[in-house]
Amino acid sequence: MALVEKYDTQNVSIPQTGGVFFAEYVDKNKVPMADLAKEKCITTQEYNGPGLLSVAGIGELKRDSEKAGEFFQTGFELIGTPNFSFEFTCAEDNPIVNMLQGIQPESNGVAKVKDIINPKRVYCYMYVRYTNDTILRRWGAGQITEAKEGGQERGKMNTRQFTFAWQPCEETDWVPFFEYRGKPNATGVRG
Repeated sequence: MALVEKYDTQNVSIPQTGGVFFAEYVDKNKVPMADLAKEKCITTQEYNGPGLLSVAGIGELKRDSEKAGEFFQTGFELIGTPNFSFEFTCAEDNPIVNMLQGIQPESNGVAKVKDIINPKRVYCYMYVRYTNDTILRRWGAGQITEAKEGGQERGKMNTRQFTFAWQPCEETDWVPFFEYRGKPNATGVRG
C-alpha cells in the first residue's frame, strides 16, 4: 500500500492570543478535568493573571528528566520521570507580577526583597487561542522556579520572565497537568 499524504492548512495552529492565570492552592480553586473542554472552564473569580504578556507570549512546553538507568548494551536506557515547565514574559508591572516574585510592598510602597521567586505552590491555568479557532488549555499545580528581570534599555519594555514548573498532585491524579486541545462547544470563547 502506498503512503498517501494529505495536507490541510486548517489544521495549522497559529497563536492569536492567550493568557496565564494563577490561584491559591486550595480546594475551591480546583478545576475538574472535563471542564477544560467546556465553553467556560474557569468559573471562579479567584484566578488572576499578570496582565499583558510580551509578544513572545507563552513559551514552549519543556520536558527534562534524569536518566533512570543505562545498560551495558548500546542503545538501551530507562527514561526518568519527566519534569515539565514553560516560560512566560510579563509586560506589565502590577500586584500579580509582584506576587509571582513574592514581593509585597508595605503601605509606603517599599518592599523588603529576600528573593524574586515566590516559593508557594499555586494552581495555574493557561490557554492559547489559535487563528483556526482551536484552543490549547492546560491546568494543574506547580510553582515559579525561575525569574528574570529584563534589562533597563532606553525605549524598550521592561519585562519580567518567569518559569513555571508543573508538579504532579492529587488533584491531577498525580500527573503534571491536564490538557485540552480542540474547539470548545461555543464560539467567542476567550479562554
